[in-house]
Amino acid sequence: MLLLSMKYLKSEKTYAKKIDIVGTILSVVGVSALVYSIDGTKYRMLSLIVAIVGLILFVLYEGRTKEPIMPLSLFKDKERSYAYIARFLFMGFALSYFFLTPLAMQRVYGFSPLESALGFLPETIPQFFMAAVETRLSTKISNSKLLMIGMLFTVAGTAATAIIGIQTGYLWAIALPMVLIGIGQAFSLSPLTVAGVANTTPKMTGSASGVVNTVHQIGGSVGLSIVVAMVSQYSNPAISYNHAMIWITGLITLSMLFSFGIFKISKKS
Repeated sequence: MLLLSMKYLKSEKTYAKKIDIVGTILSVVGVSALVYSIDGTKYRMLSLIVAIVGLILFVLYEGRTKEPIMPLSLFKDKERSYAYIARFLFMGFALSYFFLTPLAMQRVYGFSPLESALGFLPETIPQFFMAAVETRLSTKISNSKLLMIGMLFTVAGTAATAIIGIQTGYLWAIALPMVLIGIGQAFSLSPLTVAGVANTTPKMTGSASGVVNTVHQIGGSVGLSIVVAMVSQYSNPAISYNHAMIWITGLITLSMLFSFGIFKISKKS
């Protein structure tokens, strides 16, 4: 890959930038405090105050500095803004689902860690093959339509698990809905990435891509913290997982709504 990239990829103009040290520190402090305020054991109110102050200062600083780590102008475009929010929520769903489901399979069904890993094959195999299908369809179907197809499959699979209940058994509650989730993820992630860097200049593309990766990471952490906090009072593993799936379904449904906003904007243009 390295040799091929050296031969075939064209060299483009680069833009020198200074490291936004202050912005980086404020963002790390703000987001870390926010996550701890949701799922921490002590000083949660203090953490929330630190998070609010840190994130406000971060936004104010980014609006004034000449070389921001996150240019606020990126959020002026509705399609990109919707894509960032949709991805944030999508990763909240994804990390929560992939973290809690194997634990539930071990606690409810008595699966070993290896069996729990193999239990995800109904999700990973369809995702692997459908990702190739999505690539071919992207030349024939618009990005926003592919995104909506993916979201519908993902919501359907997640809602099915929430409605059926894990106590019904692995096949009906986990495996079959996983097929829908795998197809949905294959069709969703790439279009969300494309929408996240849409309508940017060459100078802004790197920053837009950075924001995509940032909301990708933060969304997973915040989403998982919220879901875990909401179900921490349940000692029964089946009840805990079923309630978690309700919250997880809510996250992916909200992501689908913002994805629909991308679809509407794309349809107008």
